Amino acid sequence: MKRILKILLNSLIVAFVVGLVYLIVFRTSLFTVKNIIVNGHVEVAYEEIVNSAGIDIGQNIFSVNSKAVIQNLQGHSWIGDAVVRKEYPNTVNLEIIERKPLVVLEYASNYLVLDRELIVLEAGANERELYIINGIAFQNFSIGNEIDVDDEYILRNTIDLIELIEKSHMSFMPMINVGDDSIELKISERMFAKFGSGEDIEKKFNNFLDVYEDLTKNGTDSGLIDLRFKGSPIFKPVYGEEE
Repeated sequence: MKRILKILLNSLIVAFVVGLVYLIVFRTSLFTVKNIIVNGHVEVAYEEIVNSAGIDIGQNIFSVNSKAVIQNLQGHSWIGDAVVRKEYPNTVNLEIIERKPLVVLEYASNYLVLDRELIVLEAGANERELYIINGIAFQNFSIGNEIDVDDEYILRNTIDLIELIEKSHMSFMPMINVGDDSIELKISERMFAKFGSGEDIEKKFNNFLDVYEDLTKNGTDSGLIDLRFKGSPIFKPVYGEEE
């Protein structure tokens, strides 16, 4: 009998503790979200991030599903990834990893802003100091998704070329034209370089830098540096329509 009473007493104590914990956690304001802290954002406003995350002030912090929040945030065109940290009892910290705009594709009189993965970040007027690529044909696009282009191989090689330019000591941002299956750098109104479709792009870019630096030292400011073919680059002092 004593054993049964002891078991009942222990059960009552456990039930009381569980009930008390439940009341504290779910029926008081102690564990409701009072603060949402956002770090790492530049392009996206705080309010837009919070709305995209799907977290509400006053929501129980235990009901915040970190995985779902990350998925919600990744649905935003400018957000590549995020880290969610719950700081009990009432704070949620969001660390945002934004996509980095890299290039602009011109279409009609408007522009598409793309990142390294060819995700379309925004469409509109060109108000950013980014590399401009002309001549890429595409069928359609949607904000937040990878662009559907006619020649993805050349576009990706062009992106690789741009990243090589950024890592180099070149102090200017050349215009980039794509046409006739060839990537062309417009260095100035009178100086150009052609890279073909972009195979062995790193090797070709290093060869280009060597030639360009020699030309600059000699005071040459016009012509074509032709890297479309195997072997050493060819420099043509006159670059006209026949090229």
